[in-house]
Amino acid sequence: MDRCGCSATATPSAGIAPLEVALSAAATDADGDTLTYSWDFDGDGTEDATGATASRTFTTAGTKTVTLTVRDGKTGTATNGEDRPPNAWFTAFAPADQGDVAQIAVAVIVLDGGDLGNEATGGQVSAPIARAVIDAYL
Repeated sequence: MDRCGCSATATPSAGIAPLEVALSAAATDADGDTLTYSWDFDGDGTEDATGATASRTFTTAGTKTVTLTVRDGKTGTATNGEDRPPNAWFTAFAPADQGDVAQIAVAVIVLDGGDLGNEATGGQVSAPIARAVIDAYL
C-alpha cells in the first residue's frame, strides 16, 4: 500500500488476448469513513465498474491502463428554517492514488434541496454534481 493506504492488483497481469483480468483494490481511510471505488478501463473518463473488485476482458493486444479512483465522500443535510426544505451538501477529494495530497477538493451545497425539495439528501442531489466537477478536472 502507498502512503494513502491504497493498493490495486490485476490478475493475471500479462497474457494473450482475449485476456480476462480480475482487478482488486484495497484502501483505508484515516477517519474510518466509507470509501467508494470507481474503475475506468478504457481511459474515456467514464465509470465502467464500481466496487473494490471488478473484471474486464481485454480483446486486443498491448499495454492497458486502468484508472482506479477511490473517493471518501462526505454528505449530509442542513436545516434551513421552518417550512423550508433542507440544504443538501457533499464534500469529496480525489484521486486517492496521488499519495496523501489530493489534486482536487470539492464542496457542493444545493439550496432548498434542489428539485427534490424536502426529500433531498446530499448523496442524491449534491454528490452527482461533485462527481461531475472532479471528473471534468481529472
